[in-house]
Amino acid sequence: MTYPSAPSIRMTFGALWLALFLACGATTDSRPPAPTPAGWHHWVQGALAFDSPSDWSVASRPVVGDFVDIFLSRREDGKNRCVLVLRLSAMPRFPAMERMKPFAGLAYDTRIGGALARRIDAPEAQLPGTSEGLIELGGSGPARRVHFQYAHLDAPTRQAAEQVLASLRAPAPRD
Repeated sequence: MTYPSAPSIRMTFGALWLALFLACGATTDSRPPAPTPAGWHHWVQGALAFDSPSDWSVASRPVVGDFVDIFLSRREDGKNRCVLVLRLSAMPRFPAMERMKPFAGLAYDTRIGGALARRIDAPEAQLPGTSEGLIELGGSGPARRVHFQYAHLDAPTRQAAEQVLASLRAPAPRD
């Protein structure tokens, strides 16, 4: 008789947890709006509202239906550098970054800006300033769950990216 290996058991439980996490939408619509830091811009991209530093640019790419990918970047050495990617999709892959897959077993539950989240922070020695996760914003629209990822950010840029994540909200539907 053969028994499953420890990594396959962890992957199975990880997949089971992710399915439960995605199925049990926490209602966080009652979270108050995040205060916009001075000098930042407030954005509404499709079904998602957030704040970002004024020197960052925001671009989006429609995926399917109401789902969208949002890219936040800043000018660095005369070129645009993608700082943070936000994905609104029905079933986000987690982890999506190939470099994060070996650390999937290190994923943990937390709160980001008061919203439930599941994230992976890779060891600093191997992937400094890199993180990926899912934020559960609640509600029933396409922004109820946001997948985020950033890689190789210095401390000040990482702090700004985390502030953007804390500001994520699913805007109230308009009548």
